[in-house]
Amino acid sequence: MTENPQNEVNDLDNTNQQQELDAVLEKLPVHERRILTKRLYRSPVMPPEMAERYESLLAGSTNRILVLAEKEQAHRHARENRIIEQGFKHAHLGLNYGLIAFVI
Repeated sequence: MTENPQNEVNDLDNTNQQQELDAVLEKLPVHERRILTKRLYRSPVMPPEMAERYESLLAGSTNRILVLAEKEQAHRHARENRIIEQGFKHAHLGLNYGLIAFVI
């Protein structure tokens, strides 16, 4: 059981929508069943079903995607740390200039 009842409602809605979509697709001729789907998920890691699909298309692709995400996260953290450090340096510099101006 999930902690958030809203997630259960969303899961049920998604399941019902998928069933409705499958029913509509079954009525179409085979050559007209091409469809573009969009799946949303809230997690830094893709759902297992998606990882399996990627792996079935290209072996090792899931690992490559995860490594790419890890590198991107490390890059963001490094940028944020540089911005914070620069803010401290500017604040310290401003205090020094203020002190000099006060003394003069």
